[in-house]
Amino acid sequence: MKKALIFSAILLLTIACQKAENILEINPDLPQNIGAANLPTVTSIVPANKGLITDQNGGQSGYPAQIEIIFSDFMDEATFTSSNIELWNTRTNTKLTSGITYKYYAEIRKLFIYITDLGTTGAEYLVRLVSGSSGVRNRYGLPIDFDKDSLADGTPYDDYLSTFYTTGGNPDSCVTTVWSRLGFLPGNPPDTVRTGNQTPALTIFFSEPMDTATLSTTNFSLTSEDGTPAVLNRTGVLPQAVTFTPSGPLTIGKNYILKVKCANVKQKVKYISQISYLLPLDGNFDGPEATEPDYETYFRVDSVIPPHVDQVTSIFRGITLTFSRLLDTTTVNLNTIQAFDDAGYIPGELRIYTKPPPDDNKTFVDYYFKRTPTTGRRVFISRSVKAAGKEYYLDGNGNEIGGEDWDDDYWNF
Repeated sequence: MKKALIFSAILLLTIACQKAENILEINPDLPQNIGAANLPTVTSIVPANKGLITDQNGGQSGYPAQIEIIFSDFMDEATFTSSNIELWNTRTNTKLTSGITYKYYAEIRKLFIYITDLGTTGAEYLVRLVSGSSGVRNRYGLPIDFDKDSLADGTPYDDYLSTFYTTGGNPDSCVTTVWSRLGFLPGNPPDTVRTGNQTPALTIFFSEPMDTATLSTTNFSLTSEDGTPAVLNRTGVLPQAVTFTPSGPLTIGKNYILKVKCANVKQKVKYISQISYLLPLDGNFDGPEATEPDYETYFRVDSVIPPHVDQVTSIFRGITLTFSRLLDTTTVNLNTIQAFDDAGYIPGELRIYTKPPPDDNKTFVDYYFKRTPTTGRRVFISRSVKAAGKEYYLDGNGNEIGGEDWDDDYWNF
């Protein structure tokens, strides 16, 4: 009996001292390394793009080599096949079809591509990982994303591309793996701003060297807002910039639309036919696609600066808004000017007035609060506020073109 009591006490003590279940421990019944639901990308490659690939045979006959690729995600090893991984000798425009093997280490998300013999020195190569539903994918089945826009653009537009060269080759002779984009500088051309110049120089910059034959008036046009075309003369051209100037003065008080036919404006670079889709200008900044849409920008030719808010100052039980010019007071009301705080709308009354010189060319608005504001105080001014005697609406974003969809203005006080 005494032995039984001792055994029971030991058993109770053992149970009481057992470690509690750790809900944060790895559950071996859950799948591991299945990948993420976002599109996978290549995070690094050796050799780097336009880099020298090492001869693994130490100068002996043949040119065995290897490529190392690390992915952002755990990949489906079954998609690493000869139909999804291509190697091209871009000097001879021939595809390597034999002597290539693959080894994928899932733990480190690294793929090795082993090449028995590149066959020749003094050459440049392209490695291509095919994207799309049947291409290289992660373990969720999502395709590789080359342009990193998080959109599944499919093959060839999302195919991963990188180049290298062998001993005696030239990195400058590697084919392009990038696409050109617009590279405007502020005011060149007048891009969504006002200009007083009736014959402005319209300069368009590009991120990559372009074929200057495509930088012609055939692919660039200028039209007024009412549809009247303006004749352009090309007054300057370089591989990465082109300048057009109207042949005559543009009309004061009108907006003008500059259009670029991006599908026809192309890079002038070394390429092979398999990547010709990289040549057109990327006008919508979303990477290559089957048909590049036209790019449009606009500017205004005018000598008049539209109204804007100069300042908002605190007064007793309210605020004063100072406008840069006289307003059409019928457009100033509690629908077009509203104060808010963290509690919501602040009801109030408006007093609209002018001052003696030198401020007689401005409109002042006092907004008297009907309750005490809390934190987060701000005032909204609608873009429908209009200048006196003119069809010039509020310029909220400071580009000197009023009444745009984004010209509503907000001030903290």
